Amino acid sequence: MLGVNNGVTARLQHLCPSLVPIWCVAHRLELVALDSVKQVPQLQDIKQTLCAIHKHYTCSAKASRELEEISKAMEISIVRPGNTEGTRWLPHVTRIGGLDEELQAHLDTL
Repeated sequence: MLGVNNGVTARLQHLCPSLVPIWCVAHRLELVALDSVKQVPQLQDIKQTLCAIHKHYTCSAKASRELEEISKAMEISIVRPGNTEGTRWLPHVTRIGGLDEELQAHLDTL
């Protein structure tokens, strides 16, 4: 935590004034990626679609079972749709790539 008054960095700087606080570059990159998704309407639409797909299969055991049956019939491997909420952008990219290959199976369950 980098709070100015009571954060871990502030407390450590109180003990060691020469301490230089550094933000985690990987976390900052993820926050930048999330902000960019919010600025581009097409990316926002993709994120909402991925959230809806995740919710559809999470809330319905029947839909999950049908997806598994269809994937076996089509002889394709389907990765269970993951949650796209949160600060990790790399899983979003992975899911978009997987969804491209599995789109027909998802459409058949609807």
